[in-house]
Amino acid sequence: MGPTRIIDQYLLYCEEMCSDFEPLGKSSLFTILDACKASTRKSLQGINYFAAEAGEAFDGIRKMIEDKVALHNDSARLIENLKRARFYLKSDYKVHVARSSNIADHCCVYALSDPEKRDFAQDCDHEHNESCAECSNLTRTLNEIERLLEETEEDEELLHRTLKKFRSYREAIEAWKAHLLRSINQDLCRENLLDKLSNDEIYLNLDWAMKFLPIKSREPQSEFFANEILNESQIRSFFGRLKRERQISGVEQTSTDKLSAQKKSVKSYDNENDDQEELEDDFQENEAAIEEIKVFENLWANAKRALESSSHGMDKR
Repeated sequence: MGPTRIIDQYLLYCEEMCSDFEPLGKSSLFTILDACKASTRKSLQGINYFAAEAGEAFDGIRKMIEDKVALHNDSARLIENLKRARFYLKSDYKVHVARSSNIADHCCVYALSDPEKRDFAQDCDHEHNESCAECSNLTRTLNEIERLLEETEEDEELLHRTLKKFRSYREAIEAWKAHLLRSINQDLCRENLLDKLSNDEIYLNLDWAMKFLPIKSREPQSEFFANEILNESQIRSFFGRLKRERQISGVEQTSTDKLSAQKKSVKSYDNENDDQEELEDDFQENEAAIEEIKVFENLWANAKRALESSSHGMDKR
């Protein structure tokens, strides 16, 4: 992706997400990109077989077009449209999707609603009277390729195999697009939850294959991926152990505080000219420590309730 394309995407993102934000000028952005050159990195979130299968599908359809002699006149145009659609799904589509949009393909509420089951559907408060040129390009190109394959293939058995293969490719591409939509909607939900969290709440994510972050700052991947996946009971005992350690340290701290308080009172009686600011700082530190303990207690209680409700739901299954 070229610098101009990156800057255009950045400016469009700033305009859509925060209209009152004033980004840097294009000359400054070009200078930044010249100093920190962008590089293409390939990464998959988990086992993202949707993206892998869709990539194979695009390559497979391109090969079908190149091998078809009857499509030679239209091959360059169709292949270019496929490349354009593939690039759009990998880049701009993620920016265009929103909870509310006048474009049906970009509206999470409308696109993820089940048309047959009302329990899994939600009505929008707006019309979907606009269209996306890039989404239309993908649908139109796939429809045109399928139509040309039907018109140019004379052997019935070969036509049946060709169409079956093409439709499997098309399903993989559409499944990738649907997966992107679901992922973006989940990210929006997670961001909304995190924005609304108060200081005494935590966001606890439980999955069937959860791993804790590396404890060491330089833990190699071989050690991280070899870690045992913690189940629900282990997570519960982890929080329980933290609470016990806090109680023990709290008892020790209480004894220490009493002793230091006695020394401090003796010191203040012995010398009435002690620095008043130093004493006030000590009291403020104690108050801050008490507030931190209260926050930790609330966090642990919320985590315990979440784990218990999750266990209750799994028992019902």
